[in-house]
Amino acid sequence: MNIKFLALVIVIVNQYSCGVAESSTYRAPQNFSNNAQIDPTSSSEDSETNEPAIEFETPEENQSENPSGVISEDPDKNGIIANITSINLGLEKCVQNHFKSNTIDIFSLEKPSQSLANFNNSNSIKNHKDFENLGNLILTKVVEPRTGLVDYNQIRGKYKTQWSALVKALSKLKPISNATHHRLSFWTNAYNISMMNFIVNNPSQKDATRLTGSQWSVFSTKIPGGVAGYRNISLNGIEKGILKLGGGTTDPYPKSEIANIKENRLHFALVCGAVGCPKLRNFMYPSDQDKLETVLKENTFMFFNSKYQIRVKGSQVQASSLLAEWYTNDFKELGDGNLGNLADYVVSECRSDKSAILSTFNTGRVPSWGYDWKVNEK
Repeated sequence: MNIKFLALVIVIVNQYSCGVAESSTYRAPQNFSNNAQIDPTSSSEDSETNEPAIEFETPEENQSENPSGVISEDPDKNGIIANITSINLGLEKCVQNHFKSNTIDIFSLEKPSQSLANFNNSNSIKNHKDFENLGNLILTKVVEPRTGLVDYNQIRGKYKTQWSALVKALSKLKPISNATHHRLSFWTNAYNISMMNFIVNNPSQKDATRLTGSQWSVFSTKIPGGVAGYRNISLNGIEKGILKLGGGTTDPYPKSEIANIKENRLHFALVCGAVGCPKLRNFMYPSDQDKLETVLKENTFMFFNSKYQIRVKGSQVQASSLLAEWYTNDFKELGDGNLGNLADYVVSECRSDKSAILSTFNTGRVPSWGYDWKVNEK
């Protein structure tokens, strides 16, 4: 593991002061509400499914003025890896300067309990500990920690057997328990692994929205093999059904798996397979309650202080469509009903342009720079 990245991960734990919840135990911010309207009388192909009464406004509808997802100022002109690496390197240095000492090792991924050779098939995965361990072993090998970009060719080749075992195990395993942190970590990992698998199985497609043919269909396509024994579930079913993000979905999902809360910080954890998405972490989202809370805090901090996701030129502020267009209501909840409060997540040491960001957020509407839908491969 990159030493600087590990230092970034561990240094935040005890010195987190950027406006995110201070408690080290898992809890959602108190302003989160379960506002996804669920119709308990609806049914679907699965015996334990229901559908929200509200349909989510699709990205295609939201991006009518920018259907290709091409951004207004191309950050790829000097190479996407070089550009994002430069941005995140600056952010890492800021974090290291802002949060001092008192570091602890929260993941110890450099000392896994097993090696990849132990996982030759899905039968090698006996429990959730094995599942998390194998996921960590693969992700630390194929995900570049600073950019979040993925070496999919290694998954298709060198780690094909282990990846297949991970995906097959996901089709059968269920969350450890009904506890909130167990459900959130399991279904977040399920979403990210399933999206990655769509990319693995479609190597020639470089547009993340067209991995299953027509644009956006990947999000409503049934996940091959299913998840947790549910054969008819889609990415939409996980994100907008089980995790209740956005405004609901007509895709089937198991009612019994619906999360106990609406955790809007998961927007910075679910990765839709594109460069424009929040950074994919090079580890599984942990089932441990305190560790999960730490990562969710860290993701939120990284997003709002990233000069890739929130861009400022002079007094003009533009944010990713994730924040500015598609999930505005969710982010209002994260900001306690006011987009202006989201500026509490911006640290002045990391963003000298915080005042411009605060001014724009206080208007209640943040202009969008668009979204980059190129597959997040390195």
